[in-house]
Amino acid sequence: MAAPIVVVSRDGQRRRGWTHELARDSQQVIGCAARDCPLLRGEHCDILGRAGAAVYDEEIGPELFLALVRTPIRPTVLFARDAPSDGRHHARYTRVLDRGTTTTPHPR
Repeated sequence: MAAPIVVVSRDGQRRRGWTHELARDSQQVIGCAARDCPLLRGEHCDILGRAGAAVYDEEIGPELFLALVRTPIRPTVLFARDAPSDGRHHARYTRVLDRGTTTTPHPR
């Protein structure tokens, strides 16, 4: 079985929409609201540690972005913005942070 994809967004409707979109493509998905995040305390995140990829909502803010960039043990992170249409939330991917790199994400 493939490693899960983590969808990180504090907006519950957005997180559910993006999760539904990935699950519809037969992906195993874990939703994360990024509340009380261990990365913000400089700790390891068990969810990210076992994920194959993470979809990160760019609207979460710079603190979590910096924590993700500085975390050496994490999956590839796909940064996304919400692109609502047809009454649903869809992820529009904007940048990629490759697995284990600590450099600036490159545009997608």
